[in-house]
Amino acid sequence: MGVSWDYFTERFPVKVRSIEGSAGMEALNHHLEKDIRESGQGALSAAQCYRTHWKMHKSYDSFALLNNAVLDFATKFPLATHTDEKGTPKEIPLKVLESWGLIYKKGDSTDTHTHWPALWSYCYCVKACEKCVPLEFPTFDYWRAKEDGSVSHKAGQIILWPAWITHKVSEQKCDHDRIVVSGNIYTDL
Repeated sequence: MGVSWDYFTERFPVKVRSIEGSAGMEALNHHLEKDIRESGQGALSAAQCYRTHWKMHKSYDSFALLNNAVLDFATKFPLATHTDEKGTPKEIPLKVLESWGLIYKKGDSTDTHTHWPALWSYCYCVKACEKCVPLEFPTFDYWRAKEDGSVSHKAGQIILWPAWITHKVSEQKCDHDRIVVSGNIYTDL
């Protein structure tokens, strides 16, 4: 008989932030798409689509710039607090250890998975339309934005969630590419 840990693994926040309309978003997305397409295919994973290597931020300034914005966003939502011996709150430094690009063509998908042992995971939309397949959190039973536990993507949108939350991308139905950047954030202690 197994123990259910759903209250531990699934009842944590999913945060969404849009940088849509910011001065550099279109230029950043242009560079991200170019870098993703030119980097070459990485090894297969849960993603059944074109996926780059895991360390794009080490090779491409566009990824490093995006990761700075994501880290700034993530620091606003600490998953826990930490204090020194005197009880003074301490900020926990964060770092991106993995970031990669994905291109979903019609028929592509990503199987259900998590990103444990990372602290946070993120997905940033470079290119998609309102009919493109959303990012799904299939075990959420209380999702506020939609009844089905999904978040539709639009260009310039960051989705941030605790890395142990189960997620997937169902089959892309649109005829055009859905392009995203994903990554994992860890503590930098």
